[in-house]
Amino acid sequence: MNNFIIFNISKKEILTKDISQIQSALKNILERQPLDYFASTHIIFDGYDNDNREIFEIQEIRDWTLHLLNNHPEILFYTNKELSGFQNLLLCVSIVKKEFVLRDRMALHVELPDDIHSFLYESILTSNKPKQLTYIVCNELDKFQAS
Repeated sequence: MNNFIIFNISKKEILTKDISQIQSALKNILERQPLDYFASTHIIFDGYDNDNREIFEIQEIRDWTLHLLNNHPEILFYTNKELSGFQNLLLCVSIVKKEFVLRDRMALHVELPDDIHSFLYESILTSNKPKQLTYIVCNELDKFQAS
């Protein structure tokens, strides 16, 4: 991977559901070699450093994430799988219940929405985005759900 893109999403962008920073980058990626950018982005949420909640517990971030995925589900293809961004995006659109917290460990019960696969297939296949993204994104979702 030659390029790595970090999206630093401000609290203002979250509150206004502004995804233009990501839209612009995705447009550039799709005009170039889209498959070369697999797992080359990471999303950071700025302005929540003093908030004790997990990212997926903050409703405005959950709302922003749902808005992002409704408009650009392909971001899952481009989000790095080794960093927390991919998991955070999925957790933000999932039903998450804390089972317990012990010291610095937390057990979660996570339910991905039943329609997430069909949502992604429809969103990606009915757009002008590369068809290869569908299989890879849904395959990654299956791995996440199994873990």
